[in-house]
Amino acid sequence: TNSKLSGKVDSKATRIGDHKLAAEVQILDTYESCTPIRIYASRLAGMEITQNMVYFYALNPQGEISHLILKNATGDLHQYGVITQVMEVDAGMQVSSSYTYDYNGMQQVFGPSSAIYHLNKGPCQIKMHSDATVERLYNLSSQRLESISGDGQFAIGTNQRKYTLAQNVVVYLYQDDHYQISSLSRVSEGYTLTGWYDKEEAQGGRIRVIIAQ
Repeated sequence: TNSKLSGKVDSKATRIGDHKLAAEVQILDTYESCTPIRIYASRLAGMEITQNMVYFYALNPQGEISHLILKNATGDLHQYGVITQVMEVDAGMQVSSSYTYDYNGMQQVFGPSSAIYHLNKGPCQIKMHSDATVERLYNLSSQRLESISGDGQFAIGTNQRKYTLAQNVVVYLYQDDHYQISSLSRVSEGYTLTGWYDKEEAQGGRIRVIIAQ
């Protein structure tokens, strides 16, 4: 289709701009040639959908959006972990890099590569190719947290803003320069918490990693 779709999703996830979502709307989020994931309309509530987030949409006879294929709109297709070691060499003609990162408690290495990505130690987003190899690592942005809701759906920052947690938020306990996989229930009290997010919620972002110290 040559039709373009953009607009803000209302708080109840029933509309995108001027277009109403069908009650049984089917939504996929995609990234390159990776296996798409199905998401529900509620995941898009409050988001600002731009034209470059939309591959395709179709309308039913009532003029409601019945099918929607998104282009990396939510970030939920990617993996999240923490970079533990950074090796970057820029010596004139010799440029190389290698990054060690933890994903789900397992140490893995991205590189060596003949490019430098200017990454720092700390929580990261891991974008994968369809063959399960790593395409790129990206650093996340941080926000100190004051508390986490009892159901683990959101956190309150020290700036008093409310932040939604990813459904599969990764929790690490950081002690003695070492990251250990943990859980929200274990770190809910007695720890200083920092949330790390991939992008603003209006763009589909979530807190993906929480570091407890």
